[in-house]
Parts: sequence; structure tokens; C-alpha cells
Amino acid sequence: MTDTTTASQLTTKQQVCPWCGTEIDSDSSSVTVGPPPFDRGSTTHAWTLHADCADEWEATISRLHELSNRGARKTLIEYPIEHGPESLRESCTTNK
Repeated sequence: MTDTTTASQLTTKQQVCPWCGTEIDSDSSSVTVGPPPFDRGSTTHAWTLHADCADEWEATISRLHELSNRGARKTLIEYPIEHGPESLRESCTTNK
């Protein structure tokens, strides 16, 4: 413990936004996301995000939903999550 660290700082749980990986302090506007409907009695699957991060997350989920509805779920979402996108990406060249 450093001289500037107080006992109350050690007992206060610091929250880190899972979206951006930075601390959520008391001055930050934050949003709790979750838990999913199947787990409403628990806080295990509830996450606190910065409000801006929650907006980004919601936009990302909306985009993933659109891709899934277009039939691109396995190629553009599932496989890259498991294996990384590098093996799927090919450069397209045009012949002139």
C-alpha cells in the first residue's frame, strides 16, 4: 500500500467497464446491462458500462443482428469469434 492509498480506497470495489477496459468512477455516467431474461434473479450476468460504451455496444449488437438476418451469421460473426477473422479475409483485386 502506498502512502496516498487509504483504507477506504482499498475496501471500495473498483468497477471496470468491460467494453473499454477503463475504470468507472463515481463521476462517470454508467448503465447496467442485463441480466438476460433467463437469469433475472441473479446479478452474475449484469454488467456496468460507461453510458457511451453502452451506446456503442447497442449499435454493435444492432449491426450483428442485421448481419445475422442477412444470413451472414456463421461467416461474419460465429467463425471469427472462435478462430479470428484473419483466415477468412481475402483481398479482392480487379483485373484491368
